[in-house]
Amino acid sequence: MRKPDSTVTDGGPFAFVCYSHRDASTAYKEIQRFQQAGIRVWYDEGIGGGDEWADSVATAIAESTVFFFLVTQNSVQSEHCRREINFAHSCATAVTPIYLEPTTLPAGLKLSLNNRQAIMKYELPENDYEKKIASLSAAKELNLTNSSSNEPAGKSQPTVRISTALPTPSSRPGIAVLPFKNRSSDEDIDFICEGIADEIITAMSDIEGVRIISSSSANKVDQQTTDIRTIGSQLDVKYILEGSIQKSLQRLRITAKLPCTEGDEILWAERWDCTIDQIFDVQETIAISVLKALQVQLSTAESAHLAERHIPDIQAYEYYLRARQLSKTFTEDALQEALDYLRQGEAIVGENAYIIAAMGQIYWQFHNAGIDSDSKNLDAAEQCVARLFDLDPNSVDGNRLSGLLKAKTPDSIFEAVRHLRVALEAHPNDPETLLWLSLIFAAAGQITAAKSLSNHLLNIDPLTTVNLVLPGFISMLDGNLTQATNELLYSHEMNPGNPITTLVYGQSLAMTGNSSAAIPVLRSLKTLLPGTFFSRLGELYAASLEGDSKTALRLASDQLKSEAQSDWQYSWTLAQCFAVTGNSEEAIDWLNNAVRHGWMNYPLLNEHDPLLESLRGHERFHALMVDVKARWLAFEV
Repeated sequence: MRKPDSTVTDGGPFAFVCYSHRDASTAYKEIQRFQQAGIRVWYDEGIGGGDEWADSVATAIAESTVFFFLVTQNSVQSEHCRREINFAHSCATAVTPIYLEPTTLPAGLKLSLNNRQAIMKYELPENDYEKKIASLSAAKELNLTNSSSNEPAGKSQPTVRISTALPTPSSRPGIAVLPFKNRSSDEDIDFICEGIADEIITAMSDIEGVRIISSSSANKVDQQTTDIRTIGSQLDVKYILEGSIQKSLQRLRITAKLPCTEGDEILWAERWDCTIDQIFDVQETIAISVLKALQVQLSTAESAHLAERHIPDIQAYEYYLRARQLSKTFTEDALQEALDYLRQGEAIVGENAYIIAAMGQIYWQFHNAGIDSDSKNLDAAEQCVARLFDLDPNSVDGNRLSGLLKAKTPDSIFEAVRHLRVALEAHPNDPETLLWLSLIFAAAGQITAAKSLSNHLLNIDPLTTVNLVLPGFISMLDGNLTQATNELLYSHEMNPGNPITTLVYGQSLAMTGNSSAAIPVLRSLKTLLPGTFFSRLGELYAASLEGDSKTALRLASDQLKSEAQSDWQYSWTLAQCFAVTGNSEEAIDWLNNAVRHGWMNYPLLNEHDPLLESLRGHERFHALMVDVKARWLAFEV
């Protein structure tokens, strides 16, 4: 079939059509159909090779009003199509998939297109499909008509994008599982009270028919002073699962109930008198009873998942629960004690995936939280990954932990994304996987994907501090600095004294040019956490903003550099400090390091970050930006 002529010859709204060249004849028919419906079309046939082609395509995508992706078995495997889709996301151009044939999306594209309204052409009668296309052309919010439309001559047609708003909250019933209350004088059963709630959350979190709030947010609710209605409002849930445990000698009395947050109704309640080795049965019964009360239909796989006993020995399970409780405190002593408990559990049951995964997470946390940055902890976590994959080559925990480790390894960010995608596909509501993929996408300049994941994360984990930082952090990386400062002020005030919120809020103030406000915020880190990495970085940043290059040089110690070496954000932060104090060479060295660790946000580095302005005339900076742009365009969400 002869190639259609382009109908984009001047300004005004138009559609970009993405397709595989292997499907050219089929794609040309669709393009002509769009044009006949009055839609102005741009597609990449006829563009010359080399850089001119890439620049022309990028310009067309950035200026287009809507992006049509013609979905076939060929197009979902096309590297060029994936690159174009990723670039459309980064430009906030609305993507509409049009399925020309039955097609299974690879995991990466499934994540990228999961919230997009698709047109299933191969399922539709011809007349219905033509109506769909006609409705696209006629829609006022799209306004994609060409010069043959009925618009009065000379009247300009404003470019209005399809809404790229984040997904609305799930219509599934929301449930918060609160830590069970200890009704006995024995304080040593607190680990059981938290453990039962955590295990129920884990068991129910991937059930399709409900939305479960994560344990991190549920644990932040003050049950002593907050009523049910307020908890429901805080967590945006309709139901609360709450319970209590009372211990007498070796027996437990466990009660649980499911009140509605919108009234006085209690959907379900029950009590058990049992021994501690019957706790597995009680946990399973509670989860199943709640789902029945909500009339949730379980699949065979979901029923089997609820009945799983991950650690079969009750003593080993007790050690596991104690370790989980201790690991939430993020102190060196507590993490070491948690490791001791896990080792005792492992001595009883041998190689166990859940115990190994918990160990690996603690080793990772030692390094990630700055408690002990010695590389031995990353090595120990890597050994846990190897053990997990020995037990199961498709281990979800192995993929998640491997993704976290690869995110700290130079030139491994694409491997990190691959592992985290596998983990997310298996457990789409895992907060840590959602958090890290969102951060990676933001660092790579894939803002739309980062916002989508962040929105989903906040829907299931709305009170965790680092999650509250995400909207403002993503806005900052998108170049919306005033908006970022307002959003980060909110998270900073919600969590006063938290080093992450303090540092990022101070950074946003500096980037908006408000150094006088940024400096005391950054210096407060020394009071909050004296002698830590955060206090050292805050002092360096403040001295740099004051123009005190001598003090800044002294504060940029070997220890601080070593601590920042494996982190993209802190490497970028050091680059800002050195750029502000006029040390261009070292600033570019740190930008190089940030890029190697995944900081490939080309628009931010090349244009939007005002603290890097002094570098933009530097030859090395220009060379680095060529590399960053290539990485950014090649990144697949």
